[in-house]
Amino acid sequence: MNTQFIEQLANNQRKISEAWLAIANQNFALGEKLTNITLEMLRGNMERFAQQSQALVTQKDPQAAWQEVQKFVTSNVEELVNQQRQVAELLKQHRNELSKVAEEQINAINKEIAELLDNLSKSAPAGSEVAINAAKSALAATSAAYENIQKAFQQVNEIVEANLSAAANAATKAVSTAAQTAQKAQPAAGAKKSA
Repeated sequence: MNTQFIEQLANNQRKISEAWLAIANQNFALGEKLTNITLEMLRGNMERFAQQSQALVTQKDPQAAWQEVQKFVTSNVEELVNQQRQVAELLKQHRNELSKVAEEQINAINKEIAELLDNLSKSAPAGSEVAINAAKSALAATSAAYENIQKAFQQVNEIVEANLSAAANAATKAVSTAAQTAQKAQPAAGAKKSA
């Protein structure tokens, strides 16, 4: 083996190690962000629960208390959906960052392998062109397959995001509708009792 080939392999290994370190750092940063978001959500939920409990305790009329509960349920579901969207957005950003790093590394490695094959073809013994061309074809096929897989993952991500958004909107709408229905039924039930 020639020295240039060994140096190029060592350089590729160094770049791969750097890429893994970058990915590990991004994962740690994601962990920190998720922890912070979780703590903020917990704090906000506890404060909201304390305020809602206090407001509920001060109600003397059962119908007013019921209306407060309905408001709390609706606002809590809306807040939960909002929190879910924040986490989903953070995960989407992280996934995009990881995809970018992976794509950059794969493109760099493919370029270096192509250069390596070109250099090998210049110094290779006669008759080895077939093997080098086969390796180049395999590299091109691998690159094409990676691009197709990347496109498929992107489509799956878009479908999942659309479904999560639709589910969140449906949940918010269902709770709001249920609260409105319950609120309309409440005065009717009070009228029956007084009759």
